[in-house]
Amino acid sequence: MPKDEPMGSRIPSHPVIWWSRLKHKWPLLIWLAAILAACHLYSAGIDLAPISGVVRKNEETVAPIEPGRLVEVNVSAGARVRKGQKLAQMDISVVAAEILIEQALVAEAEDTITGYMQNILRVDSEFRSAIAATQATLGDEKRNYEAAKAELTVIKKELSPLIMQAEARLIPRSTISLQLARMAALEKEVELYPKSIANLEERLVETQVELARLEHQLGGGASKAIDEKLKRRKDIHKQQLELLTRRAGRYTLRASRNGVVARVFQQVGDIVGPETPVLSIVGAKSSEVTAFVPEGRAHESTNINVTAYIKRRGVTQRFKATVVAVAPDIVWLPFRVSPSQNAGQGARGRRVTLKVTDANCTLIPGETVDVYLHGPTTSWLPKWLSNRSQKKPARALPHATKRSRGRT
Repeated sequence: MPKDEPMGSRIPSHPVIWWSRLKHKWPLLIWLAAILAACHLYSAGIDLAPISGVVRKNEETVAPIEPGRLVEVNVSAGARVRKGQKLAQMDISVVAAEILIEQALVAEAEDTITGYMQNILRVDSEFRSAIAATQATLGDEKRNYEAAKAELTVIKKELSPLIMQAEARLIPRSTISLQLARMAALEKEVELYPKSIANLEERLVETQVELARLEHQLGGGASKAIDEKLKRRKDIHKQQLELLTRRAGRYTLRASRNGVVARVFQQVGDIVGPETPVLSIVGAKSSEVTAFVPEGRAHESTNINVTAYIKRRGVTQRFKATVVAVAPDIVWLPFRVSPSQNAGQGARGRRVTLKVTDANCTLIPGETVDVYLHGPTTSWLPKWLSNRSQKKPARALPHATKRSRGRT
């Protein structure tokens, strides 16, 4: 200890003495801690405050495609329904009559030949008859030609010596005049038969070509074409009948999903127009939440896959969620989720869609919830503490501590 410093002028600095003095000042420490906590909450309160959200309501309306009278309503509001369950029935008397007519047309198409088919049969029959007649005429002409040639040969053979005798005036020429006339006629017929036969053969070929062309157009003959035509017509009527049956099925309104009937808009006996809702179904559960981030905190929702927590109002239960979609612009917030719900005071914000990843989610569709986003904190206290911990000097060795105590 220096000599110029009087004894007892220095305050002892033993830790026990400091601790005993601090214990007498605990109200001051409490107030200091409260002030620090208030500063921290004030600076970080914007980041820690929840935002409002609404559980998405997957509502689906059930409506007819065609107008009609409502004859049955099999459910009421609040009833649980399953996919495919019958909910209501429209009047199908008109469609039922059309189905009966189409069934009669199907039965008629199996046995009735139309005028078009009759024309096909008539044209085919005419071609075949013409071919048969031409072939018969051609055969007769060929036979007559051969007979005429044979007769002409015989007459020429018989008249040859008589002509020589008549030229020698051994017999009168009048005795062979009839035979000479017959020979001249036969010579003329034999001369004309080849041309007539050629004309018949040409006509036969043309008729056969026309028949072949008709069969080619019909795809294999009149009978086959008629069978195919009957089959096509029958298939068309069957398809029409199937469409009418499906149309009649659409008059029965069924649930397309599992859920709960939210509202019933129409009553039995009402005339319901096309696409006019008869009732609506809401899914019993929903795992999507639409939140509206105020404009001052819009930076917190700029990233996809950010973790968040959904808290039901009035309870402490929370569900883990993930941001799956973020609107690109800032719009006016709905009054229900606006942070300022006073009349005439609107607020702007950003729409964010969150997907609840908790398997035990029990959120009710349409429920208003609080959303806690994990954004970067702006408080100076956590930053100061972290910087303080990084700059804290290393702890002194035990022998150094004892040496400092001995100097004291």
